[in-house]
Amino acid sequence: MMKEDTFQSRRDAALEAKQKLLQRFKVAAADPEADRRKAERAKIVEAREARMRAKAEEERRRAAERAAEEARIAAEKEAERAAAEAAKLAARPKAINAAAYALAARFVADTASMRRKSA
Repeated sequence: MMKEDTFQSRRDAALEAKQKLLQRFKVAAADPEADRRKAERAKIVEAREARMRAKAEEERRRAAERAAEEARIAAEKEAERAAAEAAKLAARPKAINAAAYALAARFVADTASMRRKSA
């Protein structure tokens, strides 16, 4: 004969299954080995986080060093550019004077040659 499958029997079966599942979790929660494993996992997580913090700090330190080095190089390049500009500006009056003297000498030479040709 078949067992009658009524709403009450299904509800009782579901309640019994829930009770067994709850009992299983209660037994697992009271297990001292589970507490030890949980503490171990907590230590592992803490160690991992400490390594990640150290790695992040190292990255920040390296980034700061790179930024400082780039700033130093940029300052050196700017100083070299400024020195070259200063040297160029300092040499400019000499070049202008030299050009003026060359132009005057050419004028005198041209004038002298014109005089010789006309004489």
